Amino acid sequence: MSPEFNPYSVGDGADNHSVAEEPRTFWHSLLVFVRVGLVSIVWMVVYFFVSAMVLGFLTGIYFSVRYSAGSPPANPSAWFSIAWMLAPQLIGVIGLVLGLLGKLPGT
Repeated sequence: MSPEFNPYSVGDGADNHSVAEEPRTFWHSLLVFVRVGLVSIVWMVVYFFVSAMVLGFLTGIYFSVRYSAGSPPANPSAWFSIAWMLAPQLIGVIGLVLGLLGKLPGT
């Protein structure tokens, strides 16, 4: 055990009042809310673009496999356009919700 001061240690006789947070002011709470909101929006954008890239990669694999087998894919316009429209948006909203709930790093 090192003799250095450990700010995370709690003494033997400490109760919950000694380790509780100091009360937050209105401005501090507002800054925390703004920070969590901005970081959640960043996570939403990351989730959106990563899911769009993964979807594009999988679509490219699908087309290359179908064309290499000699059979063109069936009419892809309906479900590809729906998937390209809805999937990244839904995954982005999931990222926003997880960020606002504090489940992602930085939130």
